[in-house]
Amino acid sequence: YDEAKQQTLLADPGIIRNRAKVAASILNANAFIEIQKEFGSFDAYIWDFIGGKPIINHWKAMSDVPVSTELSDALSKDLKKRG
Repeated sequence: YDEAKQQTLLADPGIIRNRAKVAASILNANAFIEIQKEFGSFDAYIWDFIGGKPIINHWKAMSDVPVSTELSDALSKDLKKRG
């Protein structure tokens, strides 16, 4: 988005009008588009992390679910690297 479009967004009462949040949303959207271009789709990018096969967990209680895993950490690190 150019500066004029960003100003339009910042004037829109229907969204959170914070310059940093608008800029971050634009940056995230551009990173998403670049991932789509590189992998063909965003879901292909995500599936690539697990070799295209679902992970089936058998948690008995919510307290058993880890806050993060090696896989989630690797995904987060890669997304951050991409912007």
